[in-house]
Amino acid sequence: QPLFDSTTSGMRLEFFDVNSKSSISDLLSKKNDDTLFHQSTSKIDDTLFHQSKNNRNLDSHDDYGSYLVDRDGYSYNPYSLGWRYLGMYIDCDLDSMYEAQEGRRKLEDNVECTRKLLWAAYVDPKYRGGSIGEYQYFNLTTMEWDKQYCQTKRCARMDCHEPNTHFNLVGVFTETDGLEDWAEQLFKHEGICVWNDDDGYEFMEKYRQIWPNYCYELSLTGDDGSTIYLHMKPEAWGNFTYGIYSDAYCSVESDYVTFSDYVQIHYNYYYGYDGYEAAQTWNSTFEMWNEYMEVYKICQPCRAYSLFPDNSGDNSNDEGRRKLEDNYDDDGYDANDIYKEYNDGDGDEEQWGYNCYDDAGYT
Repeated sequence: QPLFDSTTSGMRLEFFDVNSKSSISDLLSKKNDDTLFHQSTSKIDDTLFHQSKNNRNLDSHDDYGSYLVDRDGYSYNPYSLGWRYLGMYIDCDLDSMYEAQEGRRKLEDNVECTRKLLWAAYVDPKYRGGSIGEYQYFNLTTMEWDKQYCQTKRCARMDCHEPNTHFNLVGVFTETDGLEDWAEQLFKHEGICVWNDDDGYEFMEKYRQIWPNYCYELSLTGDDGSTIYLHMKPEAWGNFTYGIYSDAYCSVESDYVTFSDYVQIHYNYYYGYDGYEAAQTWNSTFEMWNEYMEVYKICQPCRAYSLFPDNSGDNSNDEGRRKLEDNYDDDGYDANDIYKEYNDGDGDEEQWGYNCYDDAGYT
């Protein structure tokens, strides 16, 4: 018998952005507020950003361009941009909830309280063109800034997560399928290099595919015989765990049973023994997941990179390296064209060798 048939409470969750001095929910409501975006491009020194005054051409493969643009349509040098993971929140479609008369209709109409992911992007107004080698990076093991990767005279901190950062906020973004598509792209293109840990990468890839993406009705009921449900539960500091909910929208957390309680009840009911160890295993799984996500709460470059280039991906053969070169035959056909990383900038390899040879399977 599976633990679940298929596989926070309703409070308003606030995420505080140290640079904007207001909650993320407030930021998202101020669509015309310049604090959401970088200052006017007229104030930017083009010699530092190498940017055009024209709007970004999304058909271009220019290495100095980016798919991330501000509200005026201007893009910045990809290496001048940083980002960080903020966390998860519950987004309820209230109009549809009021219209639905019973929980089953919610599943049929695909009406529910979805879990959405938040991340923020920043730009360094003092960027000098040194790419990854222009910065020092925060070491989560030593809890200190590490200067050993600096290759230029300017050795600035990649510190968009700190209150007194020199980075400016570009915007705050939501991902509806954050634990599916967003996490998949992040992990295979950058996680494999940033973690530099094959076991950790395999663990995160495994559980990324396990987390539920909608509100599940559980096989056992609450103490009062009521139906209970399971979904992801956002927690403080960008963490999450499983939550047990009393409604079919997974918007109201149960007052009577926690996820650990349910695991123990499940094992006792179906197998006749205490499920305490199983519950502890699940708790450890969430702790490990949240620990691996800590690195993304620290400011990261917007371009995939590796500070351990000899250990990132498979560098032993051509299939493990980025396809950047042209290889035209007599008919003008480029045999490598289908493998090129056009959406990754299609530019030269990182000038100091901090390249991430990812796990995408086509680079």
